[in-house]
Amino acid sequence: MESVIKIAKYTLWFCENKLGRAISNLQLQKFLYYEQGISLALKKSELFASEIKAWKYGPVVPDAYYWFNDNMSNEIKGVENTEDYISEDARKIVEFVSKMLINMDPWDLVEQTHKEDPWKNTYIEGFNETINIIDIKEYFEKNYLKSE
Repeated sequence: MESVIKIAKYTLWFCENKLGRAISNLQLQKFLYYEQGISLALKKSELFASEIKAWKYGPVVPDAYYWFNDNMSNEIKGVENTEDYISEDARKIVEFVSKMLINMDPWDLVEQTHKEDPWKNTYIEGFNETINIIDIKEYFEKNYLKSE
């Protein structure tokens, strides 16, 4: 299992340096949610141990959110490349998800996550409830893996 900060840093670095588009903390939180979901569905294991919470604007990983919170709503730039500190499988998941989401408007990402069961079934206004990891796994297996 990887450090969520190393995963977040690699996501930010990859988006800025390989895809040519830096992302904000709002976007990063959604990318991390999808990275975790894809890992659970494909690898049957968590990419990182940090909890994902159901916040007003969608899924958030508080450990990563607060780490990058100084950037407020601005794009996060100049983050170190942590490629050498995460597994090849983790890099592949980050790169896949980043390519999938990079061109989505941040608010479309928020809206998309609001339509998905893990957030929708957990969110309670005024509370930051933890999204059950099993719910994420089952949702991604059902909705993001093709049937054989």
